Amino acid sequence: MSIYVGTLAATSNRVKWTFAVEIIDPVDPDTAVDLVGSTILLGIREPGQQQCILSGSLSDAHAVLTSPGNFNVTFTEAEMKILAPGEYDFGLVLKLANGTQHQLIAGQLPVVDGVVNP
Repeated sequence: MSIYVGTLAATSNRVKWTFAVEIIDPVDPDTAVDLVGSTILLGIREPGQQQCILSGSLSDAHAVLTSPGNFNVTFTEAEMKILAPGEYDFGLVLKLANGTQHQLIAGQLPVVDGVVNP
């Protein structure tokens, strides 16, 4: 499995942020990685800081398995409102049931002020 390093697509601090992840076996590209029994950890923090502002996992439903090799990540609208417009560090770590750990994403997340005038 390779790590994504770079800038993620920008998101708004006024709506739910959700995205899908698909993990394919690097040896057999026609086979999805078995995620049953895995741990998925994710976090958003300000650059240069150690403490995450927002974090999540499978156990708190921020990550949800959807099918073999696939899961969705979601932060609620209320959680996203915590983030001021700016650039944040985002990380996602997968620990498979066999104990093998993979950093899947280590990148920047641009958050914009999603202007809304009700």
